[in-house]
Amino acid sequence: MNMKRKICLVANYDWVIYNFRLPLVDFLEDQGLQVTLVCPPGEYTDRLLKAGYQWQPWGLKRRSTAPWQEIISIQELTRIYQDLNPDAVHHITIKPILYGSIAARRANIPLVINNFTGLGYLFSDGFSASLLRLMVLPLLRRLSCSGNLKL
Repeated sequence: MNMKRKICLVANYDWVIYNFRLPLVDFLEDQGLQVTLVCPPGEYTDRLLKAGYQWQPWGLKRRSTAPWQEIISIQELTRIYQDLNPDAVHHITIKPILYGSIAARRANIPLVINNFTGLGYLFSDGFSASLLRLMVLPLLRRLSCSGNLKL
């Protein structure tokens, strides 16, 4: 029996996947991979499901900065990864990159792909964004050099 390799494509909202990542999902599925989309439910979720894509809800709050809510989001994504047991995860957008990298390490995911889709709020000119960058950029550097790759 030949089991399909599994990959999760993770974003902070369904609109990003629907509008920018479906060609990638189709390509991966054509290559024999089982793809599960992971994102909070939204306006495009029904469209994804009706088109036959596999979807796993994630309770991430896109605009939240409350530490307890962010910790809950990481814990939930860790459980999703443990339940789905993917061979790889592909994170797009900043929160999935940060939280997903932590969750993937905790769930022993062998391959983590992080891909920015745009700079977004974190790289805007606002004072609060510049303060947030001081904390987030060192974490991004650390997570992008995790050494998790096991081929």
